[in-house]
Amino acid sequence: MALFLPKNQQSTYRALERLFGFSRVEAHSSIHSGYKAKNFKILADGELYFLKEYRQRMSEAVFQIKNAEQFFAQKGIPVLLPKKDVHGRSAFYLHGHWCSLFPFVESHALRVTDLSDEETRRLGTLLACVHIAGASVDVDQFQPFHLANKEQFFWEANELVQILREQAEPRPFDENIICTLEKKKRLIEQLHDSIFELDPGNQVLIHGDLTYQNVLVDEKGNMTHVIDFENTCVAPRSYEFARSMMINCFDDGWEDIHFHFAQVFLKAYQSLIPLSFEEFYQGVLLYWANVMHTTWLEAKYVFSGAKEPENVYAYHMNRIDHLHEDPKRFCERIYYGY
Repeated sequence: MALFLPKNQQSTYRALERLFGFSRVEAHSSIHSGYKAKNFKILADGELYFLKEYRQRMSEAVFQIKNAEQFFAQKGIPVLLPKKDVHGRSAFYLHGHWCSLFPFVESHALRVTDLSDEETRRLGTLLACVHIAGASVDVDQFQPFHLANKEQFFWEANELVQILREQAEPRPFDENIICTLEKKKRLIEQLHDSIFELDPGNQVLIHGDLTYQNVLVDEKGNMTHVIDFENTCVAPRSYEFARSMMINCFDDGWEDIHFHFAQVFLKAYQSLIPLSFEEFYQGVLLYWANVMHTTWLEAKYVFSGAKEPENVYAYHMNRIDHLHEDPKRFCERIYYGY
């Protein structure tokens, strides 16, 4: 059930008034700021707030997200922290969803088309600061990173293909999804089992999605807040480095300038944390294997008819294609500059 269907809009307002002691909650609007969850702008007692609806339905998962936010904030990372309710909680259950209410800030997310050397350098430095902080965490308090499962992928992929092939009225993008899933299946069959045994070491608490979309900046371009800790876990730092580099530096293309941005990102990170070529390379392999096994974009398209996958699918498949060609050569070009 969606959080703001007309039939429960007023009950949502009244619930927020009780939970936060507001005199009046009177307006909301949807905000597109993620592909897996819903977010809203709320007006309460004349102040604007950001209401985030989490996709996670289990309280344990949401509790870890809230713990990670608090942990990194205490370590000096500029985390946007939620407003606590009258019970002192930073998350609450409402209409079948866990939610948090954040202060609404006028900063905006970085845009990939606007990234320059300076922004890329700041992102690399920020990631290193997150990993330095994450190295001091009690790892038993957070869930570990799980590499994608080959058998699970084939279950999901075969089911999605079958559903699409049995559509009474196929949609124009259906064949693209089918071709992509079949391609992923072929590539995964070619993977050597040793890739599932990689262990680059240096396990830290990671943000999980530290990319330009989740870093807010003010009108002068200064980074003000880090948001969205939904993928936080204990993982090899090189995995998150590879993931962040791929999205921050290559979402906009694969030309020489994008390899240059990747080198700037790497050097900024290395200015605070040593990263050997072998650790870097293994992190890229882990990321490549993991992203190849994902099916959430395809599933969202199949089950909800969402349009977002059509807009981001090219990014997703370009990463897989470019790394599949020669991942070691790709890494050497960035790390050594040749």
